[in-house]
Amino acid sequence: MRGMPRAMWLVAVAAAVNSFGMGFFWPLTAIYVHAALGQSMTLAGAVLTVQAGAGLVGSALGGALFDRWGGRAPLLASAAASVVVLVAVALDGSLWVYAAAATVLGMDVGIVFTCLNALAPQAWPGGGRDAFNALYVAFNVGVALGPVAAGLVAGAGFRWTFLAAGA
Repeated sequence: MRGMPRAMWLVAVAAAVNSFGMGFFWPLTAIYVHAALGQSMTLAGAVLTVQAGAGLVGSALGGALFDRWGGRAPLLASAAASVVVLVAVALDGSLWVYAAAATVLGMDVGIVFTCLNALAPQAWPGGGRDAFNALYVAFNVGVALGPVAAGLVAGAGFRWTFLAAGA
């Protein structure tokens, strides 16, 4: 995007990296819960539903955290929490650990998404809707490339996929 300030590029890269990492986790949930853990697709759908609901809560929480502490602290805390739960899943991929991790990751995604959207107009004050368009493109680049990379890594095993998502 022509004229986009460096700060906005950093916000957009953060959005792409975050959605790339989450792209490792989301598409494999149904496969992992059903095939690796031997659970029903109904339960896999329930895990995804809880994850999405946690994302709604995380979005509201992200706004409150951003208003109170700005973007840096909530983004760093969410990133740290995501790494911890993804490593936990890599070490103990049981159903309940996975479901808890999916819930925390859903909340983290909501926080991150809200904070990045709140940072966009600060990073590019004159950008108007172009700032949000840049975020939209960045999120979609990550969502498109993350599952492809996850599929390649998953061939080595789910554990590696969770570790790669955390990285």
